[in-house]
Amino acid sequence: MNEATSTVTDRVIDWDAYIPREETQAIVEAARDHFAALFSADDIRRTYDGDPRPDLWEPLVEHGYTLIGLPEELDGLGTLVDLTALLEEAGRALLPAPLLTHAMAAQVLLTAGLLDETTASSRLAFARIRGGTLHVFDGTDADIAVAVDSADGMSVVRVFTLTGVDRDVIPAVDPSRPFARLALDDIPSREHACAEHRDVVVAAPRTCVAAELIGVAARALDGAITHALGREQFGRSIGSFQAVKHQLADAYVLVERARSLALGSAVALGASRDSAEGSRLSRLAKAAAGDAAAQSVALQTQLLGAMGLTFESDSPLAVRRARHTIPLLGNPGELYAAVAAEALGAVR
Repeated sequence: MNEATSTVTDRVIDWDAYIPREETQAIVEAARDHFAALFSADDIRRTYDGDPRPDLWEPLVEHGYTLIGLPEELDGLGTLVDLTALLEEAGRALLPAPLLTHAMAAQVLLTAGLLDETTASSRLAFARIRGGTLHVFDGTDADIAVAVDSADGMSVVRVFTLTGVDRDVIPAVDPSRPFARLALDDIPSREHACAEHRDVVVAAPRTCVAAELIGVAARALDGAITHALGREQFGRSIGSFQAVKHQLADAYVLVERARSLALGSAVALGASRDSAEGSRLSRLAKAAAGDAAAQSVALQTQLLGAMGLTFESDSPLAVRRARHTIPLLGNPGELYAAVAAEALGAVR
C-alpha cells in the first residue's frame, strides 16, 4: 500500500457530519417560506427597469440569517454547513438582498480572527481591488468592505469603512445585485497580515458562493423538469423523449456533484479553518457549482424555447444571476487548473 493510499484509508471520517441535521432542515424550510413571503419574481424584474430593489435587509437581520455560521461568542447560530444550506435557499429564491456578500465578508474576518460584535452587526460586503479603485460586490449600502490580497505567500486582509463615503453604482448583468465602485484614496482602511495563503482565507467565502450557485442551478433544473413534464409534442410529454431525459439527468448529476463538494468543503472548514482539504474542496465546489449553474440555466432556456428568452418566464432572471455570480472568486476553468497544478506538485 503506497503512502497516499494509506493516508486516505487511515483517515477517520465523521460520517455523521454529512447527515443533514434537523436544525439545518428547519433553517431551510423557514427560509424558503420567509423568502416567498418577502418578495416575488416581479419585484426582481422591476429592478431591471431601474426601480430600487426591495429593502429586505432588516427582515433578514431580524430573522437571524446574518448570524448563521458565526461562533456562539458573537451570538452566532449554527455552523458553516447551516450557512451553506441557507445560501443555497437564497440562490434558489434569487434573493435580491446582500446576504451572500455579507456572509463572504464575515467569513473572511472570522478566518483572519478579526470578527467582533461591532463588525458582525454591521452591513458587510466582499470587495476586490483593481488599480486605484475598490469594487464592492453587491455593496451599494454596505458599511464595511473586506478585500483579500496576496503578499509573499501570505495574505493581507484590508478592511474599508464605507460609511458616509460616496460610491458609484456599476451597471451589472444582474441589476438586483449591483457593484459599487469607490476610489481607494477616499476610503479609511486598515490592513491585517495573515500567515495563511489567500486561498485559505477565501475558502469559506468561496464555499458560500458555491452554495448560492447550487441554489440557482436547482431552481433552473426544477423549472426545466416542470416544463418538460407539462409541455407536449406529437401527443407526448417532451419529458418522455430520450434526448430530453439525458439532458435533465446530466444537469441533475452536476447539481448533486456540486452540492456534495460544497458540503464536504463546509464540513472540512468547520473542523479547521486552515484545512488544506477544505481549501481544495472549496475550489472544486465553486468550479462544480459554476458548471451546474451554467448548464442548468441554459437547459431551462433551451427547453422553454422562445418563451425562455422573454421576461414572461423566470428563466432570464436565473440566467443573469448565474452569469453575474459565476466569475466571483474564480471561473471554473481557473479553479480546476489550480487544483490540478496543486495535485501535480504533490505527486512530483
